[in-house]
Amino acid sequence: MLGDGEHSWLTRAEVEALYALSEQPAHLMPLILPGGRSFTVIFDRTESSPIDAQPVLRAVMPSSGHYYAVVIHLLTIDVGL
Repeated sequence: MLGDGEHSWLTRAEVEALYALSEQPAHLMPLILPGGRSFTVIFDRTESSPIDAQPVLRAVMPSSGHYYAVVIHLLTIDVGL
């Protein structure tokens, strides 16, 4: 799980791009954390949606810059180097 749902905000445009990326089956992605640790990950679909996004402030017609609190569910993959 990446993000805590409270302090991990993304814009609506970024969330939409994440949803589009999550629809690609078995898409391997690099995840590089602060400090340099890196992993190969895929979206985790085992429990629920791989992305949980809730608007920070409710809006009738949110713009692409409207902020969402986000949690991204990932699985690490051993690529057998």
